[in-house]
Amino acid sequence: MSANYGAVNGRRNLNPERPREERSTSSNRLRETHGDPDRRKLGKDDPTRRGKNDQEVAHDFSCCLQRPQEMRRVKFNSPRACLRRSSPAQFAAAVGVLVAALLVRGLGDDRRDPMNLIATELYSQASVTAMKAIQVQKTGGPEVLTLVDLPVPEPKPNEALVKVSAAGVNFIDIYFRQGQYPAPLPFVDGQEAAGVVTAVGSSVKSLKTGERVAYTGVLGAYAEYATVPADRLVRLPDNLDDRQAAAAMLQGMTAQYLVKTTFPLKRGDTALIHAAAGGVGLLLVQWAKNLGARVIGTVGSAEKAVLAREAGADDVIIYTQTDFEAEVKRLTDGKGVDVVYDGVGKSTFDKDMNVLRPRGYLVLFGAASGPIPPLDPSKLAQKGSLFLTRPTLAHHIAAREELESRAADVLGMIASGKLKLRIQHVYRLEEAQQAHRDLEARKTTGKLLLVP
Repeated sequence: MSANYGAVNGRRNLNPERPREERSTSSNRLRETHGDPDRRKLGKDDPTRRGKNDQEVAHDFSCCLQRPQEMRRVKFNSPRACLRRSSPAQFAAAVGVLVAALLVRGLGDDRRDPMNLIATELYSQASVTAMKAIQVQKTGGPEVLTLVDLPVPEPKPNEALVKVSAAGVNFIDIYFRQGQYPAPLPFVDGQEAAGVVTAVGSSVKSLKTGERVAYTGVLGAYAEYATVPADRLVRLPDNLDDRQAAAAMLQGMTAQYLVKTTFPLKRGDTALIHAAAGGVGLLLVQWAKNLGARVIGTVGSAEKAVLAREAGADDVIIYTQTDFEAEVKRLTDGKGVDVVYDGVGKSTFDKDMNVLRPRGYLVLFGAASGPIPPLDPSKLAQKGSLFLTRPTLAHHIAAREELESRAADVLGMIASGKLKLRIQHVYRLEEAQQAHRDLEARKTTGKLLLVP
């Protein structure tokens, strides 16, 4: 579609075949349609409330496609917004304009291009009734993750429907799959994702379709679509893409509450961080260093040791080659560390208590190697009046205010460059079994994602 401009009285006329003098004013058209009860019900921003017929709407869309600045002249907030408020006939007219334009100029790379916005909206408004999802029909190993076709869920009054762009793969997904954390069967696994809102429930006022959001803590992320309570969704800044957001929500906010709430690190503290090259570990190391702490990290290989050092760890112990208990005591001159952040569990727990200073904190936030055995609390006294805690993210973002605050902190750190994400591998949705196998085998460094 080529631009064709004329002029009337020295002013630009975007449609030379239709002189400016012949067009009725918006106020005249509004008076002409004032008696139409259907039009009286329309919102104040609806183009049809200004009395535009289908051809005029199509003309205005044509202007927007050719010259984005014309959106202000035709009083559209955006082509996407106008599409949502258009009548079926006007929507069909817009489709015709889009198809004609596509034949001439195609889609560009700029997602803000009105053409792309309209194409995205047309796609999102298509009738989608089925989706692919990874369902757990019985608990067990990775083999129970089954690719199935399911109906696209309908949002409840307090929910939004999110078209998932990327879903995070986390150890908590494994715990649910194994049955360690019970959930009614069958269920769709996954608790972290980012995407676009495609529908909202009748009670939702805080979100609109088309907004980019991310969330964590709600089952059902391993799918093309997921329904999520609106108060669990966080809007994404423009300078963060969906994959970054999906990689940051669970692990980023976990690192945030561990170093700022569970044991607030400060300059001069010494922290031992297990699995320092893992998804949470790399973020913990960076955040601890930003707070001025000394960091000792443990990893399973020389390759992972390089990553931990690049993240800022002062000392790195390869636990497959060196006994971490003896090495930590050597590095601290026998004084011990102030806090141990342990997401490993069974294989490290007993030695953790031996490397803490008196009244030190053992923060057990995961169990990658398995759950710890039963513990007699008197052992904590014998080891130096130690503090033991088993926190979870859910209890640190239960309130909407805390969720917003922690998410803003994480996303702000990423945007400022103080926190760098490492997305190690992106799997297709149907590769969920392999993603779980790789994570369980502790072969991974950084974040794993699934994309529908």
